Amino acid sequence: MSRSERTHEERQRARRPLSTAEKAVALVGLLVLGVGCANLAKAGIAWRYAQRLTDVPMTVTWGYLVGVGAVWGAALATSAVGLLRFEPWGRIGTLATSSLYQVYVWIDHVLFAVSDYAAETWLWRAVLTMLFISVVWGVLCWPAARRLFRP
Repeated sequence: MSRSERTHEERQRARRPLSTAEKAVALVGLLVLGVGCANLAKAGIAWRYAQRLTDVPMTVTWGYLVGVGAVWGAALATSAVGLLRFEPWGRIGTLATSSLYQVYVWIDHVLFAVSDYAAETWLWRAVLTMLFISVVWGVLCWPAARRLFRP
């Protein structure tokens, strides 16, 4: 097959409608990318506040908020990009980073959240955590979705 024929075939394959599994994986990728971007935004906001609000009493430092926001944002965004490109490492990376991120969120919540608001919203946070994990693991472990990531 010549190069021009392969290119035409690849273009035709790219034009076909997405399957249900591909749509579900893409939605999970966008969800994880959104969480990653939110963490990167949190890092940027914390960095900005660190320059302006130097004397505010806090349970953690501004540097901690900048660091964890940047690390989790980069990790989640990277795995989401791999997932959206249907790379095999993107699926494994998304499962790992999404799960580890939720573990981090709960450790952080237990150790550092001391406000009345944090105490009142733990049930809502638990529901969101379970929903997030269920959607990510449910879609990415679905047999039709798993087949998309085979080399």
